[in-house]
Amino acid sequence: IPKNIANKPENWDHYWFSQEKTPASGLYEKIASFYRVRIIRPSLNTHLKRAFLPGEQILHAGCGSGMVDTDVVTVYQITACDFSPQALNIYSDLHGGRAKTVQADLFKTDFPDSCFDGLYNLGVMEHFLASEIQIVLKEFHRILKPRSRIVLFWPPEFGLSVMVLKVIHFVLNDLLGRDIHLHPAEPSRVKSRDQIRELLQKNGFELEQFDFGFADLFTHAIIRAIKN
Repeated sequence: IPKNIANKPENWDHYWFSQEKTPASGLYEKIASFYRVRIIRPSLNTHLKRAFLPGEQILHAGCGSGMVDTDVVTVYQITACDFSPQALNIYSDLHGGRAKTVQADLFKTDFPDSCFDGLYNLGVMEHFLASEIQIVLKEFHRILKPRSRIVLFWPPEFGLSVMVLKVIHFVLNDLLGRDIHLHPAEPSRVKSRDQIRELLQKNGFELEQFDFGFADLFTHAIIRAIKN
């Protein structure tokens, strides 16, 4: 079972730069990069266009390398935050001065109250424990303006990529006896629309859209919600 990454900058720095390189992990990264650019990025562009107006102040909460942000940094005023300085360095190298980068803990970002017009992330929420997600959503609620929206690309248990990676890990580790984990643990993948609706309601959001389909090849539950 992949290990969960503790919420410390040095641990996520290690994830971004110090992973043991193997043929399997190298191939995985090449496929993942192609997938992000060719499949996920167009889907992100579409869903953000539905949620936000051009020029609005939008937070990418947990931006990682920001490979999918090539288009959105030209449409919105993006603040990209991450816990890992190394991830932010990659983001800055990719996007230069087109977005503001800030090191921040999603449990307590230190952004002012009601300062953003919207917020999004991709492949972030599943890495938190259930109790931690409550804290993160409350922080999102605090820093968003009234009636602002969040867009979360959140892998579900029934997602295509999840099922494929389970098979790959089974072959590598159970059949071949290797100890290879291609991604950090995902203890909180989406289980159902009702689960997400209830979670959002508890933390001050109303579910507007729950999309799971062909647009991103059944990879994410794409969730749009509005701050109550």
